[in-house]
Amino acid sequence: MKEFLSQCIEEVERARQLFPHPKHLLHALTEESGEVTKAVLNLYNDKDGATINDVKEELVQLVAMAIRLYEEGDPMLNLPAIKSNQ
Repeated sequence: MKEFLSQCIEEVERARQLFPHPKHLLHALTEESGEVTKAVLNLYNDKDGATINDVKEELVQLVAMAIRLYEEGDPMLNLPAIKSNQ
């Protein structure tokens, strides 16, 4: 679990470098959720050479987007950072 969470934190930092502004984070979270679903279904259906690692990679990205949404909010939806409101 610690390794998974560490990978999620690394992905948060990578995503912040690629997309520094938190606009559309809810959309990104939703998109990543769909990617997890697709990876699981591909694995279940033995499609496209899918592996359990594909699922893990998508889960890392999903959790990273959830962390960003929690820490940064989404200004496009007037959603404040939840972290700062505690």
